[in-house]
Amino acid sequence: PAVPNSSGQSGILRAVGSDVVADDDLTLQARQLPQNSFGLLVASRAPGLVLNVGGGAGTLCLSGTIGRFNAQLSNSGAAGSIDIPVSPAALAPPLGAASTGETIYFQLWFRDFALTPTSNLTDARAITFR
Repeated sequence: PAVPNSSGQSGILRAVGSDVVADDDLTLQARQLPQNSFGLLVASRAPGLVLNVGGGAGTLCLSGTIGRFNAQLSNSGAAGSIDIPVSPAALAPPLGAASTGETIYFQLWFRDFALTPTSNLTDARAITFR
């Protein structure tokens, strides 16, 4: 599980829709986030383990080339949740398209306000595309 955030819970990331590249029907849902917090989806072709990344509270579970879904920067609102549609055929630069049989690792990096402004991350989600 992810490091608990200021909501008192660990942020979770789940996938809904299809893992078939041609279906182009995948949404990543981040839950248990602090209210009104901005979040940025990141992705990589390789898993990793970086503690307290960027001086924040969370653990980055990605490595290698990391794509950022900048155009889909979102706010968690009063519900503390973010839904991000993802097109396997057009992943965040510089990743490009996912191929059939390839595993992509996703994680949401979000702003967190504990005692001081910081950041945190959800758990990671690995998706092997078909």
